[in-house]
Amino acid sequence: MKSLLKIISIACIALFLSSCGKGVIFKERKTFENNNWIRMDHDLTFQVPVEDIDENYDVNLYLRYAAFFASDKLKVQLIIISPSGESRSVNSAFLIRDKEGRLQGEGMGDIFDTQLAIKKYMVFNEKGTYKFILRNLMDTYDNPGVMDIALEVKRAKLDVKIDK
Repeated sequence: MKSLLKIISIACIALFLSSCGKGVIFKERKTFENNNWIRMDHDLTFQVPVEDIDENYDVNLYLRYAAFFASDKLKVQLIIISPSGESRSVNSAFLIRDKEGRLQGEGMGDIFDTQLAIKKYMVFNEKGTYKFILRNLMDTYDNPGVMDIALEVKRAKLDVKIDK
């Protein structure tokens, strides 16, 4: 079973890396030992370089989880620290199961991928490296079934319609 999970993970990572477009300025995936995100002392840190402060950006999280993940949601907090040390945070949650108990995201066997839009049209006020810290806010210490999480920062596509 572990060999199958490794093969699927490698294939998904290859697909993930090949799908990075021109608008993506940062994308990194972090995996969890034994497919378990332990709540305490396991914050994920991403170093995001920002050079263009005249753009708007979308910040997304991607989660890969196993069908046996016990909760309906995975609660997280994203803390963003600017190069000068200013910080802001947002609490959010990945929806794992809907009200009828159906697993959310795209699945292959008992492995599912889902996305969470954290910030739309975000503005960075400073050039430099921003620190993104992702914190597990679940009530349980162990969270088996959480395989990996990725952070993506990309240029926002403005949805503007012009009437002619």
